[in-house]
Amino acid sequence: MLLKQQVKQLLYNQIQLRRGNRMDRKADARKKIQLGGLLVKAGLDHMHPNDAYVLYGMLLDCKRALKAKPEIKQRWAKLGQELLIKKDYYGD
Repeated sequence: MLLKQQVKQLLYNQIQLRRGNRMDRKADARKKIQLGGLLVKAGLDHMHPNDAYVLYGMLLDCKRALKAKPEIKQRWAKLGQELLIKKDYYGD
């Protein structure tokens, strides 16, 4: 009887883990879609996928700049917020 309860608990735990993994995958996919949308909004979607290294280099450069000057984040946030709330902004 104890073994049967343990098996049930194990199966229940596996089901919960699968549900959690599914939700994690959905959240991860949503995050990636949103980040891709920002690249489109910034007008950087014209680049060919073979030029992905250019975008990656730009992002790494931004990461380095942020580490060197943490205060730059405030400037970027202000600029991004101003442009994102404009209804007529199309990435130009």
